[in-house]
Amino acid sequence: NAEYMGKILLFAFSRAMTVGTIVVVDPFSSGGGLAPIFLEKGYTCAAVVSSKSIPEMILSSYRPQDFAHTITYEGDLESVVQQLRPLNVQAVCAGSELGVELSDALSAALNLRTNGTQSSEPRRNKYLMQERLRSAGLRAIRQLQSSDLEETISWAHKWNYPVVIKPLKSAGTDGVTLCETDEDIRTSFAGLVGKYNILGEYNDAVLAQEFLEGI
Repeated sequence: NAEYMGKILLFAFSRAMTVGTIVVVDPFSSGGGLAPIFLEKGYTCAAVVSSKSIPEMILSSYRPQDFAHTITYEGDLESVVQQLRPLNVQAVCAGSELGVELSDALSAALNLRTNGTQSSEPRRNKYLMQERLRSAGLRAIRQLQSSDLEETISWAHKWNYPVVIKPLKSAGTDGVTLCETDEDIRTSFAGLVGKYNILGEYNDAVLAQEFLEGI
């Protein structure tokens, strides 16, 4: 929950921080609960919104009363950095999935504690997440990224049903389907490719993964 995440973030940042401003990028959904925790500890909070086209369903969870400053990113990173510099920013964190990549870029640009930008995309793209594990010599799931329906069905035949079809990005269980037949894949594929996910991002491909049964 947000309280737990907030305490973890404060602990992670604490060695390098004095009282100042904490920036939360896209403080939506459960991430909307981060600012009250920071405010309670004496910090000022600033919000950076990563796009002018955040879906209303997501944007409706925003709590403007928790933020002394709100900045909308319009593609110019340096402009946002310059607006943040006078605010004595001590840390930047993502408040939701949408804010991960911009949070990395801002924290790096402000020379704060950061994940860096080299691994930003694998932190959002579920296909790249698994491939990063594989490249590190760790066990990773069998998978396929594809925008071709027949290729996806052929892959499922190779590894046997059931398989899981999902968006490359998004959040929660949005678009996640357990497929046991070719027809299931066709239905899932039609519902994803060429459509927008709940975060407002365009699905130009699907991610097919083997089904792992838990114990």
